[in-house]
Amino acid sequence: PVLGHHPVLCQEEAVPREEPQYLCFSNNHLAAEMMSHDAERMAHPLDVKNRVVYDSLDAPPPCQQSAPPSTSAASAAAAAAAVGPPAPSRPAPPAPGGGGNSEASIPLNGGADPLGFNANPGTYQDGMLPPPYYQLEGEDDTTLVFESRFESGNLRRAIQVYDNEYDLILRPDINTRGHTQWFYFSVSNTRVKQSYKLNIINMVKSDSLYQWGMQPLICSEKDAIARGTGWVRVGSNISYYQNNIKRKNGHYYYTFTCTLTFPHDNDTVYVAYCYPYTYTDLQRYLRKLEEDPKRRQRFRRRVLCQTLAGNNCDLLTITSFGGDPESLRHRRGVVITGRVHPGESNASWMMRGALDFLTGPSLDAKILRDNFVFKVVPMLNPDGVINGNYRCSLAGVDLNRVWNDPSKKLHPTIFHTKAMIKRLMEDREVVMFCDFHGHSRKKNVFMYGCEKKVKQRSVFDDNRNKNDSQANMIGSTVVGNRLLERVFPCALWHSSPDIFAFSDCNFKVQKAKETTARVVLWREFNLVNSFTLEASFAGPSVGREAGTHFTTLHLQQIGASFCDTLLDYCDPDPTRMQGVLRELEMLFPPKQHHGLDSYRPPVLITQEPPAPTTTATVHHNNNHSNGRDSGGAGPPSDEEEEDSDEGVVEGEDVEMLSDSDDSDSDSDGGGRKRRLKKKGGGGSKKKGGG
Repeated sequence: PVLGHHPVLCQEEAVPREEPQYLCFSNNHLAAEMMSHDAERMAHPLDVKNRVVYDSLDAPPPCQQSAPPSTSAASAAAAAAAVGPPAPSRPAPPAPGGGGNSEASIPLNGGADPLGFNANPGTYQDGMLPPPYYQLEGEDDTTLVFESRFESGNLRRAIQVYDNEYDLILRPDINTRGHTQWFYFSVSNTRVKQSYKLNIINMVKSDSLYQWGMQPLICSEKDAIARGTGWVRVGSNISYYQNNIKRKNGHYYYTFTCTLTFPHDNDTVYVAYCYPYTYTDLQRYLRKLEEDPKRRQRFRRRVLCQTLAGNNCDLLTITSFGGDPESLRHRRGVVITGRVHPGESNASWMMRGALDFLTGPSLDAKILRDNFVFKVVPMLNPDGVINGNYRCSLAGVDLNRVWNDPSKKLHPTIFHTKAMIKRLMEDREVVMFCDFHGHSRKKNVFMYGCEKKVKQRSVFDDNRNKNDSQANMIGSTVVGNRLLERVFPCALWHSSPDIFAFSDCNFKVQKAKETTARVVLWREFNLVNSFTLEASFAGPSVGREAGTHFTTLHLQQIGASFCDTLLDYCDPDPTRMQGVLRELEMLFPPKQHHGLDSYRPPVLITQEPPAPTTTATVHHNNNHSNGRDSGGAGPPSDEEEEDSDEGVVEGEDVEMLSDSDDSDSDSDGGGRKRRLKKKGGGGSKKKGGG
C-alpha cells in the first residue's frame, strides 16, 4: 500500500537561522560503548521486547488489526495525512509514482490536475485512509508510531527493543541486493523531553560522515505550522560502527545510532538523511517557473522521455529566444544533469540554485543566455526518487554505470539524454558537461574531471596543437592540453573558497569508471570539460564555514556560483584564466623530459605579455576533508565507486533480524560582461570568443 499524499514540509525557513548548524562533537569511545550495549542485549534476551511496531510491506498482526483506534491513534493517523503549513490554494499532492516502499511505481498521470493531485490528500489512490501499522493501546501508550509509505520514504521495519529504543531496518533499493543509505520516515506520538534512541542496523558502507560529526535532519509539524521552521540538524550520542549481524557474503552490517529528543507532545516529526527533494517538489518548482511571467520567457520545458513507471523526465532549454536566428545558431552548448542517484538529494538543491540563476534577471544570467544554449535534465532517475531508493532505478541498475551502451527500454532517461547530447554536438560546439552529485564520505564541494594522459611533447608539437580544438582551452585561448581540465574547477574554487575545495578534486580516470557519464562523454565526444560536481552530505572543512553543516542555501549558492564561474571561464579577455593556468603550472609542474627537446608548458596566445598575477596558495586541510593534490587518489567516491559488498536480497535478512517476534544583483566586472557580449557577438566562431 502507498500513502496517497506527499508531505508538505517547509523547504525554505520563514525565520532565518542566525546561528550556523555546527557538526556535533565526536566521542571516540562512543562506538565501544554502543557495542558493549549491544553485547548486553544479546546476553540478556529476556529483557528485550523485540516487538515489531512498523513494517512498510507486511500487514500488522491480527491483534493490532482488531484493536480499536484510540483518540491518540486517530490523531496520529490524521497527522500522517498532512504535514506542515497547508497550501492556501491547493491540496497536498499524492505520492507520484507510488510511495517509498511499494514494489511497483504508479505513474503520475491521473486526476484533473496536470500534476495528478488528488482532491483528498489524506487517502490512498482508491480513497481509503491508511491506518498506522501500530494502533496505540491507550492514552498512556508512549510507543512511537512510525510511517514511511509516502513519496521518497524509506523505512522497512521498526522493532521496539526497550521502552524508548528502536532498531530500524532500511529497505534496499528495489530489485537490488543492497544500497541501504537513504532514510526518510516520520514518527508520531512523541513526548517532550523524552530521549529516544534509534538504531539503523543494516547500513553497508564501512565508514560514514556520521563518524565526523554529521547529524540527521528532523522537521517538526507543530514547529512548521507555528513558526515556519523547516529542517534542522539534531541528535546526540551519534555513532557509526560495525555490528555483529553477518551478511550472506561474509561481511558484517554497520549500525548508525543516535539519540533524539522532540520539542512537543503528540507531534509528528519527520527524520531524514539529507534535505528531501522529491519528484513532486521538482514538478511544483518547474510549474512555479512556468507561472512566472518573466522567467517563463527564458526557458522551454519539454518531456525528454518517460521512465519505466511512466513518469515524465523533464528537459529544459535555457537561452535568449528572441534574438537573431543566426546568433542563436552559433551559440555554444552547456549540458547539466542531476539526480541520477536518487538518494543524493543535495544534488537537486544545487540544481535549483543553478536554475534560479540561469532564469533570473541578473546581468550575468542574461549574458549567459545571450551566448549559450543550456540543456538541463534536473532529474535523471525520477522512479528511484519517488520510491525512496538510494542509488538505483526500478530496474535495479545504477544509471551512472550504463552510459557506454544504455538500453532504450531499461535505461530510457540515460539513452535519450546521451542521444540529446549527441544531436546538440552536431548542431553546435558544446563547451561543458556537468553532472550534479552528493557525497557521503568526504566533506566540502569538489569536482571530478578527466585527465588526458599525453606524451611529453617537443617544441615542434606546439604549432600542430594550435589547430587542435581540444588542445585549445575554451575562452582563454591557451594552447596546449596539459592541466586544461583543472582550470574550471580551480576558477570555481576562487569563486567559492568557503564551500568549494580544489584540493579534494580528482582528475584520474580509472578503468572501473569508464561507463560513468563524465568519462563516456569525455572519451566518446572528446569533451575536455566533462565533470561531476560533488557536494558533501555534511559540510565544509575549509574556509569560514568549516565545522558546520551545509544548508539548502549553501547548496543553492554553489549551483549559482557554478554558472557565474562559467561566465568567467568563457570571457574573451583571457587574463583571468591565464592567471589560473599559471597558478596550476606552479602547483603541478611538468615532469622532466629526457628526449631531444625539453618540455614546454602550454603557450598563452596574447597580444602582449600578461601582467604579473598574484598566485594564491592551495591550503590543504586535514580535518577529514581528505584533501590532497588534485590528481590524488582520494577515498572512494559515491559517484566514482559503487559499493562492491552489497549482498542482501530484499527481505532475507529483514526476517532474520526480527525472527524472535516479529541571487539577482549584478556582479562586479560589468565591463567584462559587456565585452563578452560585444566580442562574442552572440556566439562568434572565433576560438576563444564569447
